[in-house]
Amino acid sequence: MKEYYPNYFVSWLAKGTDLQESDLTNLEVLEPIFELNRQWVQQKEIENYTLQPDFVRAYTLFYMSMNMPKLWFLMDRGAIIPVGNEEIHFHDYGSGPGTFVWALIFYLKSKDKLKQLRSVCITEQSPVFIDQAKKLHKGLSQFLDLKHIEFTYERRDWRDSPPKQGQIAFFGNVTNELGPELATFKVENYFDQTSEIVFLEPGTSKWFHRFLPIRNQLLQKGWQIQFPCPQSQECPMLNSDNWCHMSINRFQHKLMQQMAGITGRRNHKHYFSAFHFSKNVKQSQSNWRMLSNIRRIKRSRVAWLCNGEKLKETVLNRRARSECNEAFETASIGDLLHVERSRHQPGLPKVGRLYSGDQVTNLSNGVDD
Repeated sequence: MKEYYPNYFVSWLAKGTDLQESDLTNLEVLEPIFELNRQWVQQKEIENYTLQPDFVRAYTLFYMSMNMPKLWFLMDRGAIIPVGNEEIHFHDYGSGPGTFVWALIFYLKSKDKLKQLRSVCITEQSPVFIDQAKKLHKGLSQFLDLKHIEFTYERRDWRDSPPKQGQIAFFGNVTNELGPELATFKVENYFDQTSEIVFLEPGTSKWFHRFLPIRNQLLQKGWQIQFPCPQSQECPMLNSDNWCHMSINRFQHKLMQQMAGITGRRNHKHYFSAFHFSKNVKQSQSNWRMLSNIRRIKRSRVAWLCNGEKLKETVLNRRARSECNEAFETASIGDLLHVERSRHQPGLPKVGRLYSGDQVTNLSNGVDD
């Protein structure tokens, strides 16, 4: 997977947290992460940790840095960024220290599109997180020219701040905090002014199934799904134990590897679920989202695919050199595959078997090169 940490990332992070670079991996500085991990594993919350400067600093160093590649994963697969040279107005809800704002800026800069970003609104309830975001903003201005971007900071509950005309409404690890209430949240007119809606949340079964009623409400109001669903139909996982989730390598950056070693986070996989809703989406029942890596079962190789209406455990052709297998060999979880059948048109058969002569194209080809 590509990563877009700039070469000044460590220096910027140190300046924004009032630390020396050598202190970023200091055990005492990272100690609050141990407590956060212990409580979250036990599904408990530390009371008012977002109001404690030491916890906010440790969160910024570790979790902010770790979460950034989730956004890049989506953007590499066509989410969020408008086609052409349209202006980008980004409203980040439950922003914390501005995690996904800075991730967006790093990505756009790497693609020579930073000038398209015209405004950013950071909505966050914690004054400590807002102060931290402002420090990071000030520090980043030493490395990048951000004068063309209008920054706004709002200290309020995201439910009290509906997005304005033309804004991309981005929710990163925020609706999950509603818990069971998420399943009863009423969309109503909340998103009437926005141009795009993105939810990027923990990759848990609980969040996914609680979110499905919101997915259905948005579809009923005329929204379509850009990611992950290739069709805007009833989710095939609605009444199942399965749920749609992706993963990234959380330790791409050397600093993350060092901090992970200190904090005891050995598992490199970081799971998340995401939805991107838009109004003008080209959809096809021949497009399938790859939801798992290829794995071997006896003599066969299989992978899970979903086209937004059907979920299939697809069996690859047993001829290893078959052309229809080539796209799978280079595909990653989250990639969009276009399947043209030589028979059983237009979709995959019941068992999802690929046959010689089938044409499979990776529409996300090259994003992880």
